[in-house]
Amino acid sequence: MATFIGLVRELIINTTRNSVHLHDGVTAGGVEIMRADASNGNLATSLKAGLLSSTFFNLLTTFGSFPLSVLNGGTGVTTIAGLKTALSLGTAAFESLASNVIDDPANTGNLTVKVPVNSQAGANYTYLSSDRGKLVLRTNAGAMADTLPQATGNFAAGWYTDIQVPETSAGGLTITPAVSTIGGYASYFIAPGRSIRIVSDGANYAIEELCTLVGAIGYTKNLRGTSLSATTFQWTADEIVVGSALGGQLYRCFNFNQTLNIATVGANGLDAGIAAASTDYSIYAAYNPATGAQCVFACTNAVSNGSIYSGGNIPAGFKATAFISQVKLDASAHITITGQVNNQISFADVIAVNSPAGTNILLSLASIIPVKSKFAAGTMRATSGLPTTVAADSTGTVNIQRTTGNGSAGTPDAQWRLPMLTAQTLWYTSNGSASFITVNSYEV
Repeated sequence: MATFIGLVRELIINTTRNSVHLHDGVTAGGVEIMRADASNGNLATSLKAGLLSSTFFNLLTTFGSFPLSVLNGGTGVTTIAGLKTALSLGTAAFESLASNVIDDPANTGNLTVKVPVNSQAGANYTYLSSDRGKLVLRTNAGAMADTLPQATGNFAAGWYTDIQVPETSAGGLTITPAVSTIGGYASYFIAPGRSIRIVSDGANYAIEELCTLVGAIGYTKNLRGTSLSATTFQWTADEIVVGSALGGQLYRCFNFNQTLNIATVGANGLDAGIAAASTDYSIYAAYNPATGAQCVFACTNAVSNGSIYSGGNIPAGFKATAFISQVKLDASAHITITGQVNNQISFADVIAVNSPAGTNILLSLASIIPVKSKFAAGTMRATSGLPTTVAADSTGTVNIQRTTGNGSAGTPDAQWRLPMLTAQTLWYTSNGSASFITVNSYEV
């Protein structure tokens, strides 16, 4: 049997070992096929060489456990101590395996993953090759800055470690490799409450997020805006979810507090150029994964108006963005809005039409609200016994809102709020005398 060379695809029954040999026309004895119970094989020889590798560790991670008996070809090994003998592992190698990779806590005869934790407190830490496969828990009252050796040698392809920064480490962690990049950057910032896996490819390090951030790009919590001057506006939020691409990596800007100055260019300014009069500007929150820095910036609606910035002049170092607002600069290229709460933006009453007259007359709001406005709102007044109506469509029947009054100064003005079914446009019906329609807010 051992010297017999069969034809290609020829199967030979081995009655001694109760197994089947598959021949290829070249190999003496063919290739013995492993039985389902593995009793005709001994995986020890092939597995021992790679037992300390990430491949075996990943095998345990994938399947949860691995029968000890399989490692020794079904000869009945049921304990880790027995495994040491069966695989002829030296004491040092076995102790490394048992302490860093495998465990059998219930003495069931099944190996399970043992993930050791390396707790490191302090401002700085340099990662060791022995951190491979470990969870490095980094804690410190202030900011932390760690060093990662180059992705070669003991940190060559396949080396990896998991890093967790608890929320109590309020300053976060910046990791900087020697020579190599990390996630495509020279350094990488891990915000409090995040966990990542760093994996070497033999030249650089890749990043894998271990905690999935829930939420869509542009999600905000307690977003508020306040006018500071004709050229500056401040936005704050508990959190803003930003992303590098739709469906891509998400990041969380927390304790967001940034002020836009449209007289400058770059972070907290315009993306490019100078402020243009009577122009719509999209406002984006941005995040730098390398440093954890946050900013806000503006660009014209023509450059970008989607959920993420699509222009070519994102502030240097920033990668992830989210649309949070849109404003229209006035004829002096000044910011005229006074405040923002979530997606509602307010400003002083602007008369859209005075003494309106006619039936289903188109009223353009393009000079008052930006093109991204989904809703607009304001006030309206009518003369005695004659209604003034505003509607979202040209037939005057969709989302119609009406007021009837006497036109006197003492008559309260009616509030209206309509969806912009046609961008920056609504329709009105009125008799004209002593009537008006104003706009004082919009939603994006």
